[in-house]
Amino acid sequence: MPMISGSWGLRLAARLLALALLLAGGSQGASAQPVEGRHLSDILQDPAYRRAWSRMIGNPGPRERWLRADKLAGPGGPSTQVWIAGRSYERADTCKRHDCGDNQFQVLFAPGGTRAVGVLRQPGRARLFGSPTAAERRTLLGV
Repeated sequence: MPMISGSWGLRLAARLLALALLLAGGSQGASAQPVEGRHLSDILQDPAYRRAWSRMIGNPGPRERWLRADKLAGPGGPSTQVWIAGRSYERADTCKRHDCGDNQFQVLFAPGGTRAVGVLRQPGRARLFGSPTAAERRTLLGV
């Protein structure tokens, strides 16, 4: 194969390199796959995830006001990646500050924060948020 030299050859090589990088990483952009190990407070710093959270929570009643994005203060662990029906989600959790045992919340975020569904676990009941699909519901409820 002949060598390409000169400025034309360099421009061609640069374009081919740019195309290769685009093809290698273009389908896996920053928001294409969930990021593991983030805490919910960090996740909600991203405006897309914050909007998805707010849509999911809606207008909580007085007992659930702690679920509003601006009120979250309870502890939670680092997020993990889960697969549901062939789709990747970022799972995070939190609980009501000073009342974790009776108020635990788990959320599933679709990639890029396009959608969120969750479950609030309280003694004797589990309340779903965000209209989860059947597969999402099974994951949230652990069945």
